[in-house]
Amino acid sequence: MLRTHVGQDRWRRLVIVHGVRTRSDLGYREEIEAAQRGDPSLTYLPILSREPVDSGWTGLRGRVQDVLVPGRFRVLTGEPLDPARSYVFLCGHPEMIRTTSEQLAARGFVPKSKDDPGSMHFEKYW
Repeated sequence: MLRTHVGQDRWRRLVIVHGVRTRSDLGYREEIEAAQRGDPSLTYLPILSREPVDSGWTGLRGRVQDVLVPGRFRVLTGEPLDPARSYVFLCGHPEMIRTTSEQLAARGFVPKSKDDPGSMHFEKYW
């Protein structure tokens, strides 16, 4: 999606939260970082859940859900995560999608449906 839409003014702001276990699992990291350098509307937030403490990783640690906490998201991106202004696309492990969508639903995010564009969409991939 990033390759298809980058530079087309498709979004006002795009935040990619890339949650994986370890740094070696960050597929497409270099490509996304390069896109971020060329596009000030793009923010890339890789977050690692099982990276060894002594690995030298100085980035975010934890799970995707940790980044989406309102205050933390605003600090990391400079933007609120608001269902009236934001659309969340969750792709990945079904359990991550379940817990994250529940967290967001409690804040007013609505899943996309046939009749409603909603404010979040899911793709389970495992």
